[in-house]
Amino acid sequence: MVKKKNILQTVGILAIVYLLFRKKSNAMTITNSGSASGNSIPDQMIVDALRKIFNLYGREKTQRLEQLFRWETNHFRSGQFKGTFSPGMEPSPNTNRTFPFGWSSLRNFATEKGYASNRFSVSGPYTEGGTGIPKYFVKFPDLFSSMLFVMYVIEKRGWNFGKWRAFDASIAADYNNKLNTVIPRITNTF
Repeated sequence: MVKKKNILQTVGILAIVYLLFRKKSNAMTITNSGSASGNSIPDQMIVDALRKIFNLYGREKTQRLEQLFRWETNHFRSGQFKGTFSPGMEPSPNTNRTFPFGWSSLRNFATEKGYASNRFSVSGPYTEGGTGIPKYFVKFPDLFSSMLFVMYVIEKRGWNFGKWRAFDASIAADYNNKLNTVIPRITNTF
């Protein structure tokens, strides 16, 4: 009876240890389907990156950048964002996954800002929100470089954040209207 009880206790302890280890392992991964298994980018990393952008570009442009990132990343929670720091940048299908992945502006940005091209890659597939389509996305070295790149592109496009979505004036205007519905909660605290 005592031996059977000891065996049951040992099995129970091993089961608990297994479940704890499994839970910890899952918390550290992002699935390729784009859904996070408890992994997230620390809030402080987001705040720090936005603060650096704020110090470079001021309140209005940083608020708009935060709105764009929130819109494109499901408020910093999408799997593709967690895995790439990207606000939805897809590589061109014709690039064969080589730098700059169809984004000539990324090559110019990397050169001007001193980033080695091997610090960028393509990651995925992640499931695109809203469509359920598996897609690949450009991966940045860190969140600040991603945000700085978006500002670089938007500046080249006349500070029209709608042109992140499209050059067509009506599509850009519609996108800007969507961004207007997003509250830049972090930047509003600066």
